[in-house]
Amino acid sequence: FALGLSGLRGQFGNQMKISGYPLDWTVLHRGNSNFGELLVIEYRQGDYVERRYLNDKLLQNTYDPVTKQSRSLFTGALRWLAHAYTPKIERVLCIGMGVGIVPMQFANANPPITTDVVEINGKVVPLAEEHFDFDKKKVNLTIGDGRRFLYQSKQKYDAIILDAFLGDSSPSQLMTTEAFTEMRRHLTDHGVLVINSFGESSKER
Repeated sequence: FALGLSGLRGQFGNQMKISGYPLDWTVLHRGNSNFGELLVIEYRQGDYVERRYLNDKLLQNTYDPVTKQSRSLFTGALRWLAHAYTPKIERVLCIGMGVGIVPMQFANANPPITTDVVEINGKVVPLAEEHFDFDKKKVNLTIGDGRRFLYQSKQKYDAIILDAFLGDSSPSQLMTTEAFTEMRRHLTDHGVLVINSFGESSKER
């Protein structure tokens, strides 16, 4: 899903208007990276707080910094789909960390699940730590390409979460027969691959 943003207006300081929303959002972070502009915005009204992470103005995740929970249903779905399809998860690989919400769900489980994370954009890590309660000490974090990581690793996983995006689509190198074959090689006998992807559900397709 995408969220359009109007341009930043100097007279509002760190306030910005989001087209279609009659709300003022505070800009907590705005910076460039090799993989697009990274933007964190926040809205507060009384006890209600909503924080959003956008990459090139495309909404990636929403977060409540008070309860430390995502407001986006897909984050919980990625974790619980993995649990639903494999009897026991002791080690998980997250290809793509976003702002770290999904990896932290596994790392903070009781008992904790050993969580490996590979993320291509290193600029997102300090942003995730500052604004989304990501704790890199609780995971095994690798900065690099997910497919190369798979080729170089011999580790087996009970679950692999493919949650990587380039804009509003998954990187093509991670959506090939060869990439899926490599992921299968890294799954245990009862392991499961869960993919966050866009798709169309219709009678024609």
